[in-house]
This record gives sequence, C-alpha cells and structure tokens, in this order.
Amino acid sequence: MYNTTAFLYEATAAFEAPERTCDEIEGFLADCGIKSPGLLGDLGSGTGLMSVLLAERGWQVEGIELSPAMLAVAQAKSRMLPAPVRERIVWRQGDISRFEVGSGKLWDAAVCLCNTINHLAEWEQVKSFSSAVFQALKPGGALILDSDTLDTFQGFFHHGPVVVWDDGTHRMTRACEFNADSGRASHTATLEEYVPSGLRLLSRESMALQYHRETELFILFNQVGFQLAQAVPYNPCPNLYRGFVPKLLWILQKP
Repeated sequence: MYNTTAFLYEATAAFEAPERTCDEIEGFLADCGIKSPGLLGDLGSGTGLMSVLLAERGWQVEGIELSPAMLAVAQAKSRMLPAPVRERIVWRQGDISRFEVGSGKLWDAAVCLCNTINHLAEWEQVKSFSSAVFQALKPGGALILDSDTLDTFQGFFHHGPVVVWDDGTHRMTRACEFNADSGRASHTATLEEYVPSGLRLLSRESMALQYHRETELFILFNQVGFQLAQAVPYNPCPNLYRGFVPKLLWILQKP
C-alpha cells in the first residue's frame, strides 16, 4: 500500500498547513490535560511528516507504518534532521490493526490522520485497531483521529483516471471507483516515466478503502472503553475545500 506513490506523498499530502494542524492537535490534547513532552504514537505515520513536526515540539514519537516505501522516505528524511529531533523518533513497520508499543512504555497520546482509518477496509480491522490503541495508551491518554464524511469519501474515491503529478519526467495517474451499496472503494495509482517513445509503465498499485459510518464508529469506541471528549467537523484544507467540511475529527480519551 502506497509503495507506488510514496515518493510523491508529501507533495500531494492531505494537509494545507501541517504546522497549523499540529497546533490544533496540541490544542485538543491540552484540553485533555496532555502536553509535550510526552510519548506519542503516530499510527499510519507514512513518510513521517507529522512525526517530525511533533518531535520538533518535544514529543517522543513512535511511528507505525505498513508501507516499506513510505518508511524508506521517512528514514531518508530523518538523516537530515538535527540530532535532538532525530533521536526523539522511532519508526517501525507494522500493521496498525494489530500492534504493541515498541518501547514497552504506554503512550500519553496517539494520532491517526489522513483518513487512515478508512484504509482499514474490514470492520474486524477497525475493531482490532481500536482495541490495540486503547491498550497502548496510559490511563488518561488520548487518541485523535479523523474519518472522512460520506460526501468526502464518495467524492474523493469515485472518479476516472486523473493525472495528479506530471513533472515532465514522471506522470502519476489515479483512478477510483466507489460502491454506494457497500461503502467500499477501489483506488489504483499508476506511475509512468517519459521515454523517447512516449510513456513507460513503472508500477501500478491498487488498494481497497471503506467508508465507516460515524454512528458505528461511535458505538465501537464506546464498547472498547474510550470516552468521547469531542467530535468536531474538521477541514485541514480550507483553501481547497471552501465552504465544505470534509472530515470528522475524533478526540477520544482513555479513562
């Protein structure tokens, strides 16, 4: 997953202003009585964008990411960080639907952003993820995650081939199909390079995503043991999504 698109991920990331997003995350954590420094899990850490920004703010970060290519980008990035920041981050390959804390120490907080929960296409994965995070947090710890609304999910994951990157050397094309009956979407990314004869296929990757109903997520989080601190409409890209709220941001706390 995301092995084809890893090197372009941050160029097309789902944050207009990552620093502002960090401000908002830290504000919600502060509302739960949690402040840096502390130990924070970054679930679905990708290329490490949020891991680095949070580590720069003093958090000790444990990132978990399934894609080897995404991790390779993150590790390459880490070599350019100042030593104090680099030493506050540990990334490891793993499945966020079944994991244990790598340090052996429970987390003060965890984040799971960029609609990562919608990449858990099976409901059993969502259940396992929720339980694993609950077990990974200290009492009083908080989980902040976002989930796509139905309109966002359907709009973002139902379209024909669209060129999302073209720098004259490589071209990335994305195509998605959404099944309204099942809430399941298929996503295919195609990477090509320009050669004298035209375009040559480098890789093609497909993945499944799932829209999860807000009412079902709320019931599950409660069953696991979380208390809902807040659930707020959330727009990480206000300049792109004008007058439209694409996500729900969940702030969940372990009693």
